[in-house]
Amino acid sequence: MKTWIQPAAIFLLGFLVGIAAVGLTVRQCFLHGPSNDPQVVLQRLSSKLNLTADQKPKVEALLKQEMPKGEALRLETRDKFKALKNSFDARLRPLLSPDQQIKLDRMNARWQKGRNGAHFFGCSGPGPGGASPPASAVTGK
Repeated sequence: MKTWIQPAAIFLLGFLVGIAAVGLTVRQCFLHGPSNDPQVVLQRLSSKLNLTADQKPKVEALLKQEMPKGEALRLETRDKFKALKNSFDARLRPLLSPDQQIKLDRMNARWQKGRNGAHFFGCSGPGPGGASPPASAVTGK
């Protein structure tokens, strides 16, 4: 009669562990993901490295100097990747059947949706720091 208790307990434990793992992943992605705000990065560095009061203003000045360069590089790379992808798609489409073109359009829509923050479990999408989509979002696999 009590043979169902052990499997039920194992199932419940697995379910709860799964929920906790998802919660931690979401928390990591959204609360501790990359940031474009020098104050957020400074706070994180200060916390992790135990920066001294003397070091904090120097690190802050360095962040304010270097972070715009990183953001410019990210935008430049994003624009170049987009141009490459558009060129590839334009050359690929004539090689595909109408059904394959529809599938390609769906893959591209999923990829674009991911760029807009839909793939939060993998910390992709632009979110904090504008991470790139995972390969699966581009390939559809």
